[in-house]
Amino acid sequence: MPALIVKIKDTPSLERPLEIRISSKIVKKASARNLLRRRIKAVMGDILRVKKTGFVIIAKPKAVDLSFSAIKTEIERQIKP
Repeated sequence: MPALIVKIKDTPSLERPLEIRISSKIVKKASARNLLRRRIKAVMGDILRVKKTGFVIIAKPKAVDLSFSAIKTEIERQIKP
């Protein structure tokens, strides 16, 4: 099971092309949730400039332990198929 689930939005809006969902049930500390959110935004920045579509990213419990490069690999693997 993947640590991050990447879905393409049906109706992308230019105001909010990226939605990141990290539940407090999955990650208890706000600082850990914010760190994960910042890493995902950094990875998605380049992708959003190229692709003109919206994305929803849902974090699973394994996502907390991922490094930046592992997050990048996980997201790119799900977007490029």
